[in-house]
Amino acid sequence: MCRFGADEVNFGTIIRVRWLRIVVVAGVVLLGFLAGLAWLPRSYQSQASVALLTPGRPAGQFQGRTRPGPTQSPDQAARAIRTVVTAPATVSGLAAQGYPESYAVTVSATGTASPALTITVTGHDRTVVQQTLVAVLAQVNADLARLQARVPEPGRIQ
Repeated sequence: MCRFGADEVNFGTIIRVRWLRIVVVAGVVLLGFLAGLAWLPRSYQSQASVALLTPGRPAGQFQGRTRPGPTQSPDQAARAIRTVVTAPATVSGLAAQGYPESYAVTVSATGTASPALTITVTGHDRTVVQQTLVAVLAQVNADLARLQARVPEPGRIQ
């Protein structure tokens, strides 16, 4: 019981008398909340990692001779691939091919024998996010092959 001025208010009585209104209003509020959740855009994220494995022989030597063409350490290759894959021209090229979702490429485990590229794709359509991840992985493979085009097969980073 509460006292407001000269009137006494009994909240128990108010709830008993107006229970139907309270239930209806609470139901409408709950339905509005659930409808709001349904209208919010969902965000999906997909992630993959690519380990760059070093060749069995030292990068600069092949059968006792200096290997022709550029030689790169796996760290250099990882940073170069990240730079090429995240370049605006590559991003717009993938978007033009139907892969519009945003992605990030990070290099982890640098300074080790095999650094890793972590690719994270984020978007609002689950299928397009997965397709974009596959396209970025294919782009990583293509860029790695292009960067090592002049390196003989036994010495390539895989």
